[in-house]
Amino acid sequence: MSEPGKNTELEMLLQQQPPRPVPKTFKNALLKSLLLPTGIFFAIGFMFTLAGLITIGVFFPWQFPKEMKLSSGAKSNALATVSACESTGYEDNNSQVYKIKYEFTTPDGKAHQGYSYQDGGGVLQGSKVQIEYLSSDPDTSRIMGMRLNPAGYFIVFFAIFPIIGLALLIYAVRSWNRKWRTGIRVFVNGMLTQGIVKSVNKSLMNVNRQPRYKIIVSYQEFETFYYGNGDEAVRASKWQGAKTPLRVLYDPEKPEDAIVVEGIIKN
Repeated sequence: MSEPGKNTELEMLLQQQPPRPVPKTFKNALLKSLLLPTGIFFAIGFMFTLAGLITIGVFFPWQFPKEMKLSSGAKSNALATVSACESTGYEDNNSQVYKIKYEFTTPDGKAHQGYSYQDGGGVLQGSKVQIEYLSSDPDTSRIMGMRLNPAGYFIVFFAIFPIIGLALLIYAVRSWNRKWRTGIRVFVNGMLTQGIVKSVNKSLMNVNRQPRYKIIVSYQEFETFYYGNGDEAVRASKWQGAKTPLRVLYDPEKPEDAIVVEGIIKN
């Protein structure tokens, strides 16, 4: 039967009374053990946050205040000439969205420019269009029946993605920090006892096309766990069948905080 592996440096340190120094090999092994699943949560959170912020930054209705002013303020009308019509490359309900630029003159003889968006079709350059503008600020204008934002206001829905992403990032960072501090604290101040494998349960996650298992270890009247891949699960199942004792470090002041030495140092 395969016995838990031994590490001379680690064995000598574990025999010392706390507080004991933390070797670099243990820190590296602990760091590696924390990459999953906290690393996955961090990566997903980062992608959600980045994609959401980029989408909102590009399509957010930044002209919403002007839209509100045009909807509620005192307006005047004018006939404008279309100076350009450009495809934005964006589709709304499977219809191409166009940016229509125009020029118009107010009664005081001053020339003004503006633009509006619409989907479904463009407007020929040189065409005449009816526009509305704020009487107090002619530079705030739009073509009647069109909008000032390319994506309308549904894009606000995408704000949920960076919110979810930030929540996952915060969870991942806090989870990693908590587990790291617990692991270091238990190694420095922990007491050594023996535990046995209680169960080996397949999780929903695969790593390098290998299933990942949650290995539950019971010690004294408590339980702790660590994760392992297929080979480690096979080894743990053998330990379970043979009731092979494993080394468990636990915090005497908080016994439920523990680490399985074989779950960190995997020889």
